[in-house]
Amino acid sequence: MEYQRSRRIRVTPDSVFAFVTDVSNLPTYVPTVQSVETLTDGRIRVHGNTGGTSFEADLWTHVDHNQRGIEWGTDERDRHGWMTVTAADDDADMTEVVAHVSWPPHVNQDAAPLAGERAEEPDPIEDALEAALDSLRNILEGTGGKERPESVS
Repeated sequence: MEYQRSRRIRVTPDSVFAFVTDVSNLPTYVPTVQSVETLTDGRIRVHGNTGGTSFEADLWTHVDHNQRGIEWGTDERDRHGWMTVTAADDDADMTEVVAHVSWPPHVNQDAAPLAGERAEEPDPIEDALEAALDSLRNILEGTGGKERPESVS
């Protein structure tokens, strides 16, 4: 499954990029992340909770300072994503943040997809991405804190 969302944030691109590339900030805006450990060679270990289940994941990260981008993923590359931070065309103090996540569909015991396939139920990955971007905007603009949608609680 592919997910992509964007937000405009009224803070300079350099400030936004500095915030999102500091992995210690992940727990402040990603709804499922509770803590992060910095490992070696751009790797991190993320501890979190989603749907009442705790998880731990080791991820690689790559920061491109020239393009103001960051990429992350698992070694198997089954879960990965990227984020770009750019200046908005019409306002020097406005930043456009685009986040993209690739996530394999979760399936039940009958191999029916659990995420992104049934419109009557919220997709927890989509909800988490929306909440992360809302939280990022809240924190950087000083208007609030971390959002936590029900579908990932």
